[in-house]
This record gives sequence, C-alpha cells and structure tokens, in this order.
Amino acid sequence: KELDHATLTNKIEYTAFTAEGDMIPVPFLTTGEFANPIAMAVFKDHYGTAVIDGDTVKYFKEGSLTATITGLSNALSISTSDGGNIAVVTDNQIKHYNLIGNEFHYNNTLSVTTGLIRPTCVAMRPGSYDKLIIDGDKINYYMWTGSSLELNPVLSKTVTGLQSMGKYMTSAYTESI
Repeated sequence: KELDHATLTNKIEYTAFTAEGDMIPVPFLTTGEFANPIAMAVFKDHYGTAVIDGDTVKYFKEGSLTATITGLSNALSISTSDGGNIAVVTDNQIKHYNLIGNEFHYNNTLSVTTGLIRPTCVAMRPGSYDKLIIDGDKINYYMWTGSSLELNPVLSKTVTGLQSMGKYMTSAYTESI
C-alpha cells in the first residue's frame, strides 16, 4: 500500500504495484465523476480518499461514497490522518472533522477558526493532531497540547513571496500513499 497512488482528475484513479513491481489500475477503488474537483487527500491507514468537490467533501471507502460534509464555501485544501480525521481550509478557517461510523462530526477543539488571514493549505502531521497551515507568507505550526491546538511560533516559519505564488490550476492531482 505504501507505493500505491491515487490521481484526481474528474474522478479518482487508483494505481497499485504488484509483487513483480508492475503498476496496475485498481478498478474497485476508482470512483465516478466529480462536478468540480478541487483537492484530494488519501488516508494512510485504509483504502479511503476524501475529495473536495465544489463546496462538498466526499469520503470514499474502498471506492464507495460513504459520507459527505456539506455546506462548505470557498473550500481550498484538505488533509487526512489516521482514525478518520479530516481538516479542510474553508472560509479562511481550518475546520476539523472526525469520522464516526459513516458520518463526519465537526470538532471545534481541533479546528482553527480565529487568527488566520488568508489560509490556502493545511497538512496534518501523521500520528498527531498537529497541523501545518499556510497563511499568506507564513507556514504556521499548530501543536496539540493534550487539551487544545496552539500556535507554536518556534516551529512556524515565514517564507517571503509565498503568498504571491498564487494557487495552482492543474488537470490532475496525485497523492502518494
């Protein structure tokens, strides 16, 4: 599984390596069409993917649509971590959701809803609730303290010109598993 990858165009195409080292498509993990695919994240602990499709996050488990998050606006980026955790950049906030059963539940404690100016990307640190958030020219590191998510200025960095790079517009998005 660690060498597999998924590619997002107007659908998710999943590819895996065989024992002989050949890459082959995996049809049962390939999903149907999307209306407006923006970003994708792949779960490392199971065959699950999450896609921002317009203002909705769609979660696929083993190729089947299992859960959705609706009512988002201006969704830009998504990240996943083990245990069904998802973070989404939407409306200048980072919203965290937990997958419980086949439903997503908003988690205010793990969300970053204040102090951001113009976030464009989020990445969740594997094995923790920590988050890296790109906000303008800053890469902010938010660390889980055991009871709250706090900005860690020591691990945060400023990269001059980062905000002027703009957003990418690709015809495909690939994530390694």
